[in-house]
Amino acid sequence: MPYPYLHMLFGLGAKATKPSRFSFVMFGATQIAIDLQPLFNRIYPSLLERHTPTHTLIGATIIMFICLAFRIPLGNLLKIMIDRRAAFYGAATGVYSHIFLDAIIHREVSANLFWPYRIESHLYGIMGNRSLTLACIAFGTLGAIWLWRQGKVMEYLALLKK
Repeated sequence: MPYPYLHMLFGLGAKATKPSRFSFVMFGATQIAIDLQPLFNRIYPSLLERHTPTHTLIGATIIMFICLAFRIPLGNLLKIMIDRRAAFYGAATGVYSHIFLDAIIHREVSANLFWPYRIESHLYGIMGNRSLTLACIAFGTLGAIWLWRQGKVMEYLALLKK
């Protein structure tokens, strides 16, 4: 996807499905971690490919476990308790949704998804960039409305005030 915040909208929709069992913080941490390598590629393009190895199933799984290892320090930094199970679901949803959404838009992610095996995933092009963007916006909007109706939005805002 061209814009990282669209991944976060997908996470907002996922958070609405099981608010207490899904860590939005860990979801966001994986979004940042998985896109560090493409950011580094923009600075030093000759050093690594743009999306490989972080945007592969193996790379995403490694990033998920690295983020999970920082669950407690991240919670301490943000002054919140991140439940172990919620952290796992947030991190797993984060990395795998990220690479699958990117595989729809980026040919090299689709081609290298099963790296080191050369198996084409055939996800590339099943939706256009505009359609995928609108789908993420719709999913995030529905998630925000659902969280608001459950009273979770005010609860999360109260946590921010602490």
